[in-house]
Amino acid sequence: MECLVSAVVSVYNIENYLGECVDSLLDQSLKEVEIILVDDGATDGSAKLIDSYCDKHSNVRAIHKKNGGLSSARNAGLEEAKGKYVIFIDGDDWIAPNMLQKMVDSAEQNNSDVVMCSFFRSMPSQTLPSREMKVQKLFQKDMVIEGKENVTNEVLLQLIGTPASAQLDVDLNMSVWRCLYRRALLIDNMLSFKSEREFISEDIIFHLETFSYINKISTVAEPMYYYRCNENSLTRKYRADRFERECYLFSGIKERINQNKLGLEAITRAQRSFIGRARNCLEAEVRDNKSESMMKRMKNMKNIVANQQLHSVLCEYPINKLNKKLFIVSLCMKYKMVMPLYFVFSLKDTRK
Repeated sequence: MECLVSAVVSVYNIENYLGECVDSLLDQSLKEVEIILVDDGATDGSAKLIDSYCDKHSNVRAIHKKNGGLSSARNAGLEEAKGKYVIFIDGDDWIAPNMLQKMVDSAEQNNSDVVMCSFFRSMPSQTLPSREMKVQKLFQKDMVIEGKENVTNEVLLQLIGTPASAQLDVDLNMSVWRCLYRRALLIDNMLSFKSEREFISEDIIFHLETFSYINKISTVAEPMYYYRCNENSLTRKYRADRFERECYLFSGIKERINQNKLGLEAITRAQRSFIGRARNCLEAEVRDNKSESMMKRMKNMKNIVANQQLHSVLCEYPINKLNKKLFIVSLCMKYKMVMPLYFVFSLKDTRK
């Protein structure tokens, strides 16, 4: 049977969710699919569950490897993939029964390098379409974006960040799991994932490197991927080194923007995103840092707003064009006013 799609599933200690993910792939209306389950050194029952699926289904393959992180798992799967197209799926998520068929149809009909769809956010209490469905014209109807300039302006810039007038810092999710890629594009250009242990958001780095080779993108105007939100997600789990890593990510993004000559608009959007990420780090000190005293948390906040890289961005970026609430918060960040920031974040969770 011809293999049209290689579905690379990264697996690490998700025994309770893996079955739902793999079953959703086995139940696809498109049957020319190989499922590559990459066990990234799991210590729970995930490896045994993977092997049981391989024993029962001829189109399921296993890769067992030492723990190296999400990016290394994806790279290992990509190396073994044989499909015309490849998709990267997180093992605790799942997809709609017709997702792969619709995305392959779009790729074949339009000769697309990449196909994108929107997604659902699945929470314990409810499952809702992503907010991007309301603000992104990419998903108002099926679209085809052709030519490097159009691909950059209409898609890549949206992944980097938003203009100052937008309500959100980013309104197009950067994650790779919502994309179907022409495998030859990735292989021929030796594209792979940088470690998330190096870059806190490795997917945007991957897209910045990949988009320089993309000539055509098409979209499927409906949410088809189910992203499982959990309380241990990075946006809610406190990490003392979070801001340091955000600074490193911003430097990596700027470097690739300059290498690809994406221009001032891309830098400005990256600055907007960086300011938002720094704001999230400040808020995390107030809301998520449970182990340290108020005085220590405020000291941590002072260290963040004193950072020269952040200060330079706040001085250069047109914060006066932000909406009123974000302008006030950004102004406090710019002038290192930690007490008002602590008060604001104590009252309301502003993270998106």
